[in-house]
Amino acid sequence: MKLALAQMKMRSSMDENFQKSLAFVREAAALEADLIFFPEIQLTPFFPQYEGRDMSSAAIGMDSHYIRRIGKG
Repeated sequence: MKLALAQMKMRSSMDENFQKSLAFVREAAALEADLIFFPEIQLTPFFPQYEGRDMSSAAIGMDSHYIRRIGKG
């Protein structure tokens, strides 16, 4: 099994982070990786470092276009 690890610096824009994620998926596929790993909070900056920050607006469900599209690369 060939693994790929995505090292990303997150921006404040979920769309920009998502586009970077798709680029990593395409690159991993080109390298014939079987599985790609992303940071624990892939589409937003690492907000747990800020106490009391409300990130409920960044919550996404399984029906999100981000989830649907990531599988398509």
